[in-house]
Amino acid sequence: MNQLEYKLRAGLRDAAEEIPADSVPPLLLPPSTARLNGGGYGSGYGSADGSTYSLSLAGGPDLTLAGEPRARIRRWLTPAAAAASLLAVAAGTAGVAALVHRDPAASRGAAHVLPGDVPPYYVSLDYVQPYAQVGPTRAEVTATATGAVLRMVSVPRPYVAFADVAGAADDRTFVLRAILHRVPGYLLPASRFFKLTIDPTAPVKAARAHLTALPVPAEPKGTDVQFALSPDGTKLAVLSSNDVGMVPSTHLSVYDLRTGATRTWRSRAGFGASMSWLADNRTLAMTGTPHLAYQWQVLLLDTAAPGASFAADARVVTRISSSPRLIWRQVMITPDGRTLLVARETPIPNGWQITGTARLQRYNVRTGKPTDLVDARKVGLGEFDQVQWSSLSGQVLIALVPRHPRLTGTGLTTNRRAVIFVGNHRYDIPWWRTGIEGAW
Repeated sequence: MNQLEYKLRAGLRDAAEEIPADSVPPLLLPPSTARLNGGGYGSGYGSADGSTYSLSLAGGPDLTLAGEPRARIRRWLTPAAAAASLLAVAAGTAGVAALVHRDPAASRGAAHVLPGDVPPYYVSLDYVQPYAQVGPTRAEVTATATGAVLRMVSVPRPYVAFADVAGAADDRTFVLRAILHRVPGYLLPASRFFKLTIDPTAPVKAARAHLTALPVPAEPKGTDVQFALSPDGTKLAVLSSNDVGMVPSTHLSVYDLRTGATRTWRSRAGFGASMSWLADNRTLAMTGTPHLAYQWQVLLLDTAAPGASFAADARVVTRISSSPRLIWRQVMITPDGRTLLVARETPIPNGWQITGTARLQRYNVRTGKPTDLVDARKVGLGEFDQVQWSSLSGQVLIALVPRHPRLTGTGLTTNRRAVIFVGNHRYDIPWWRTGIEGAW
């Protein structure tokens, strides 16, 4: 099934919810045109995946046409099929509603079983306009196995787009950052954090997603923001870098979303572009490199330490040698703290600086050495693999990868596909071309 069919199915399901049970007109057939064997209307039913619906007629399943030329029969079949569909809705509204809202993860067949025991749902950020690369976005709650969009969430006013999303380990709690209109010049827009709680199996579409503003201070314009949500969904780490003044400042704040408590550190310069939590919900991993050092470092910050000094509460656990020719796109630690996931690019030697090789590799945290290669491809620079989710050990990953082996241009965010890596094996999963990023 292609992506257009997925979208059509989602649209039909949304439309079904808007049809009241008493709004279906009665079925009127011309006399002597058709005869229903046995009379009566019967009931409607559908397949488990919601893709097929049938009409069962009381007294027999056959529809008999008598004494009509073939041309007239063909002309009659189209309105009859439409009338039969309306009849199925009128006769079995409650049954159809149950089919529309059935949990895709529970109803999928063997063909839809996902490898690696990945989360059954995700929240993606999608451009509102198809094939756009700028402009308004929305959040979509989607079934991983089928690609069915269960709920679309618009950006609350006065914000215009969702910029980032992070998910907790329960596959039900997510945090999104919404941004205001871009301001003149190069200043980044102001932003605010929102919590999205999903219930994909709710019988009413509106109840499948609930968006609320978090009690976290809004970030002013001109602030570069990175954030990470703890696995239990109770702590939000926010790294804010503001260079509006004469002296750039970088602060790391960890917010306890249950109690409202906040701890803030003056972070080390050059760190925080990639942040991830360990499974203990206490340790925050930050990666970065000192200026012109050509060596990536991973810091582990104990967010529950009694002190308030970043230097005292953070320790370097590994160093990875680099070079001026390596472009490091993403570095994250697995929840068990043993493996690094590194997405990097190497421009082609003595060639155009817009092409190269993108690699996704696993590194040993203790030694800083690569352990195995997950994926490698020839691409245009900027078309790297982007990890969206990792299992505890990092042996199962969900990543966005370039749709084609070789593309021209950079930053083609709408031309990627989502895959599951189990070890070194790859499995495609549904992903819309309008998607920017996702969280599982």
